[in-house]
Amino acid sequence: MKKFFLILLLGFSSIIGQSTKIVFTSNISINDKLSTAKLDSLVAELNRTDISLAVITGNLTAKGTTVQFELLKQSLDKLSKPYMLLPFEYDLKEFEGWNKFYEYWNDGKFLFDDGKNIFIGISPT
Repeated sequence: MKKFFLILLLGFSSIIGQSTKIVFTSNISINDKLSTAKLDSLVAELNRTDISLAVITGNLTAKGTTVQFELLKQSLDKLSKPYMLLPFEYDLKEFEGWNKFYEYWNDGKFLFDDGKNIFIGISPT
């Protein structure tokens, strides 16, 4: 999976050059206040950059609970940059949690158009 994202990142780099800056991170596994604090630190750092888009891939949560998705949302609400989420395996463990994901972020697919390029993300789940 990491090789896939590396290839994807290299592909994006060669296509878009310096005009669009995309940050990829994965497996943040939000579980409790400690993991949320780590994400808050990342969000603060990203807010100081000139990125065009942040792509966060799963596992977004540790067990896919409603509380974990609520914690994730609280942290990401502080992000001033556009972001897209791609859930994965652990994010599907609890039906109620998955419903919370849909409530907040729709269906785990995204389309981002920067005016020059179009980026599409589809969850592998």
